[in-house]
Amino acid sequence: MQKLFVLMSIWLIVLISGCGSNEAGTAANPQQLIVGDRSVALSLDPTGSTDSNYLVKIGAGEMLFKVDANGVVQPWLATGVEQIDATHWKIKLRDGVKFWSGKDVDADAVVASLERSRKLDTKAQSYLNGMNISKVDADTVGIATAIANMTVPLNLSNFQLIIHNAEKSYKSAEATDFTGMYRIQEYIPNQKMVLTINENYWGTKPVIPRVVYEQITDDQARTLAALSGRYHIMLNIPTASIKQFEDNKTVSLVSQPTDSAQTIYLNLRQPQLQDRRVRQALSWGLDRDKLILFGAEGHSSPITTWIGASPQYSDARNLYYDKYDLAKAGALLDEAGWLSASDGFRYKEGQPLTVRLMTWGTEKLLGEAIQAQWTALGIKAEVAHGSYNQIMTARDTGDWDASIEAWSTFGNAAALLNAQYAPGASGNYGGFNDEKTIALLEQLSKTSNKEEHHALVLQLSKHVAEQSPAIYLFPRPGVTAISRSLQGFAPHFRQIENVVTADLRITES
Repeated sequence: MQKLFVLMSIWLIVLISGCGSNEAGTAANPQQLIVGDRSVALSLDPTGSTDSNYLVKIGAGEMLFKVDANGVVQPWLATGVEQIDATHWKIKLRDGVKFWSGKDVDADAVVASLERSRKLDTKAQSYLNGMNISKVDADTVGIATAIANMTVPLNLSNFQLIIHNAEKSYKSAEATDFTGMYRIQEYIPNQKMVLTINENYWGTKPVIPRVVYEQITDDQARTLAALSGRYHIMLNIPTASIKQFEDNKTVSLVSQPTDSAQTIYLNLRQPQLQDRRVRQALSWGLDRDKLILFGAEGHSSPITTWIGASPQYSDARNLYYDKYDLAKAGALLDEAGWLSASDGFRYKEGQPLTVRLMTWGTEKLLGEAIQAQWTALGIKAEVAHGSYNQIMTARDTGDWDASIEAWSTFGNAAALLNAQYAPGASGNYGGFNDEKTIALLEQLSKTSNKEEHHALVLQLSKHVAEQSPAIYLFPRPGVTAISRSLQGFAPHFRQIENVVTADLRITES
């Protein structure tokens, strides 16, 4: 019955997408690129905390700088950057760039864009913290930094900092104004986006006239849709589905290690999770090697710090939890007063030790594997698999214990770590508030020497691991299905923002 439902869902997706749009409904159509994903942006406002990467990956949004596949920061809307001294920079803007509306992307527009992001987007604040942004002249932006030798170009390459017309409302497709090669023509929240070529694009124009970007939330439906031959690109293929693509003549897979740390965020406001010993036990009690088999089909390796997923900090991978130790986990729970009873579960003052784990996207099997390992520890673990909207709602209400999520770890370490661990920061979902961590973050923000900076990152990461406000598992593998009729697709360790490019071509079969 479930498989029948999934098949019917795919049939409906193809039928609805094709009605009234002159679509050929096949990946052989060279006039349009069809992209599938597990989610489409909740809104078109680039200051929405989960929306910017969708706008960049589909060719609508652009930043001043961009990181290439080798991890090198390259100019994009900027033509270059000059460091005047330890705390002052000049960014030269590309000549002739315009927003879709025709408005010039000059220094005034760039300053207004970045300041709007600073005001409205908590994630953007992490990358702009310590920067004073001003106009030098019409095509030059000045940056004054609070600390010496801040990684300004790297910070400004983050997808949270899309350059956009700050005068627009972004409440509809008509009210958006970006600079990208494709312009949004139609948008249905959490369903679909249709884009056409921006004829006034400053760079190399794409060949494919139209892009259709569709949401398919169900993992199996996404897999079957990719295998159907309709989609040129299907993102977020679950690793459990990899074998279904073996020897397929129409679709191939691109599997690329990412810099996103698969993380179990813990709600430190919940009574049972306020005890550090309980949080440590939850981490010691996980066999990460087995979790990788269930959650990534073996396509990853264990990490026990968040920053350890970054290629810049591979030496931080196993600073604290260096092995699976069920006995140590049990001893910590005993010490915390959670004692085993005859039914195999742990109780304290008559109450069972419970953890409710929320999962979404491709993490269903991973969540179930975690549940089994925590149950073996004597914890009454529950798993609720649903949409990301449900996780966000639970966070807003405070009614959650744990949730799985993965965020990019590549970039300016001070900004990234601040976003994860500073009180009230955008990625500090569980309310972690630790004096030593705050002091180390402050010290890190003021350190410009590379060796000292690296050492501080390791020290901070080890300390946070000991405090265990979250549990780190492995870098999330990125698996993308590509139609064999599509040429020019480029794998990238940040595939989340590198999907649609001007190099893509569709060959008729």
